[in-house]
Amino acid sequence: MIVKASHMNITLAFLVLLLFCLVFPFFVGYTKTFIVLSGSMMPMMMPGDMIITNTINPENLKVGDVIAFQDPYGAHNTIVTHRIISIGDSSGSRIFQTKGDANGSPDVFSVPAATVIGKLVFVLPLVGYLPGFLKDNPIVYVLAIIVPVLLLIFSEIQNIIDYSNSIRARKIEKLNKKIVRKTLHIIKEHKLAKIMLISGIILSCLVIPNTRVNDQTIIKQDGTIHNSGYFPIVYISTNNDYTKHWYGVVTSNNETLVEKSENKSDKIISLPYILPVYWLLIMAKINPYLPIITEICLYTLLITFIAVPLWYQKKTIGKKSRKIKTVGGAIWRI
Repeated sequence: MIVKASHMNITLAFLVLLLFCLVFPFFVGYTKTFIVLSGSMMPMMMPGDMIITNTINPENLKVGDVIAFQDPYGAHNTIVTHRIISIGDSSGSRIFQTKGDANGSPDVFSVPAATVIGKLVFVLPLVGYLPGFLKDNPIVYVLAIIVPVLLLIFSEIQNIIDYSNSIRARKIEKLNKKIVRKTLHIIKEHKLAKIMLISGIILSCLVIPNTRVNDQTIIKQDGTIHNSGYFPIVYISTNNDYTKHWYGVVTSNNETLVEKSENKSDKIISLPYILPVYWLLIMAKINPYLPIITEICLYTLLITFIAVPLWYQKKTIGKKSRKIKTVGGAIWRI
């Protein structure tokens, strides 16, 4: 398959537009980010993760939502992010009882609606370590931030100089059009299909045998979940009793005790811990099988992306080449 440069430009423009839509809420104040410092919401949010919250009307919050709110003890620049387990009313205003998922008991304080900053909408694993790492390593900061910015500035200055002369600008545009016309993006469809098929089969063989959906073998009679596999597993219950441990991680050759639900319609899922727990929880709410499909598909795409040199080629038409045979029989094109 040959993809024209114009099609690549359309794809690039779409990605830029998508990035703008994702970033725009941060500038208008609807979205805020925080870095997780403690383990009270483990394993859904780990220390070093970055969380994204959206401003929300407290009247629209419900039990089970994870909210960010100002520290009830008045600590400066401290934000707490816990889950709502019950909602009450005080003097006509809502108050929330919260609990950290990793904590054994609810918080000793109540959260007034006025102190709520936003509702959790996404978790970015380990991203919170980046600002501290750049701060502690000034050389890396310069190379990663300052140098690219300076190069971008110098590039824009050069473009301004080049296009200030109308004759020179026309020559540059004419040359650019020639380059675009002579550039082909070749996708080797057969190799791409083989890579996706093989990686998909391998991942399915790793994920599916370690996955259970509402299987009686997940929880034993005594209420324990045992993991005898090679991968850590995440168990998720659709019971969603937020006062108990309704999800968690079990490491390899280990077990944990959970409370079995008496409701037969409740389902429990266990699957390999190869994606962030928050992502798996969100997908499990939509469909119990969605986290399984996502794990296979996402890692298949990741392997395919890593193998780009095997199925993608950028070629310039009209470039002269000649073959030179070496003694060993290898062929070089120059």
